[in-house]
Amino acid sequence: MKNLFVGLLSLIGILFAIAYLLDRVDTRTVWFLDNDGDGHGDIAEFKKSDSAIEGYVDNADDCNDRHPDISPDAQGWHQAPYDTSEELTSFDYNCDGSQELEYTSPGQCAGQPGWYKGIIPRCGESGLWQTQCQGQQALTEVKVQRCR
Repeated sequence: MKNLFVGLLSLIGILFAIAYLLDRVDTRTVWFLDNDGDGHGDIAEFKKSDSAIEGYVDNADDCNDRHPDISPDAQGWHQAPYDTSEELTSFDYNCDGSQELEYTSPGQCAGQPGWYKGIIPRCGESGLWQTQCQGQQALTEVKVQRCR
């Protein structure tokens, strides 16, 4: 009888421990503040809730939550960088960790416009863009390299 009583106390202790742990498991969704309304949240600003919270989203993949043109969905090309929270500038408008050049091909007199003599400027910098040729003479104009 004593062994049964000890076993029953052990079982009750285990059940209390399980109930305690289950009570400590937070099953609420983490919602991230979306300051700029682009559908992407800021990993540094979040709340937990069982239901959606106005102004918050369920992802934290925005690399700059102060500007709606900067998000993983960004498709546009830009001539100027934006200021980051680290007081730096960046052309990574689509949050992929890189600065993608819009134009990368050299110009050719065979009808292909591109950078004159293959000199490709960096993001935001100007260069000579070969538009066409008259005979063997390249016609150029100044163009700014856009990036995202």
